Amino acid sequence: NIHTIYETIFKRKRGCAISLFFRNGQKLMNKIINIAGFEWYVLKEIGDKSLLLAKNSFYMGYFDDYTNVYENSELNIFLNEAFLKILKGDGFDDTKIANGIWPLTVGQYNIYVRDKIPNDNNNWFLRPPGENEYVILGVDTEGEVMDLRITDSAGVRPAFMVNTAYLNEYLTQ
Repeated sequence: NIHTIYETIFKRKRGCAISLFFRNGQKLMNKIINIAGFEWYVLKEIGDKSLLLAKNSFYMGYFDDYTNVYENSELNIFLNEAFLKILKGDGFDDTKIANGIWPLTVGQYNIYVRDKIPNDNNNWFLRPPGENEYVILGVDTEGEVMDLRITDSAGVRPAFMVNTAYLNEYLTQ
């Protein structure tokens, strides 16, 4: 099943437990941090939360067989079950995540990513649906928003909001 297949892939990429390489008290925004062997951009600090985005896409699978609604998709199940299990397995406290793990919206992409951080080498999914039930929006290798079919193979750059104070616990390492 999809969870077993991708869980196996992620176990090869896993690294050490959470480690951040910044001094205590320093702003995290626009930094790259390492969580469970994956590099993450800190896109924005919003109140007591920080918005993180994976530096590189991975997964390279389809969005879903039947729907372009993220909450009902295989991609959602993968990110919030199999991938979250990998983060937790390396010591990440998932109770500090607000509202799960998800692809960015087009608005978030335009505000925090477009022309600000490097493009990825793969097409990758965004969260909002496209023009019909078989289309989802994504980002191409040039950084342009594009239509993808829900069954197209593309990557994902997961994002999530996490309690900033939780990240600060690791700044002295």
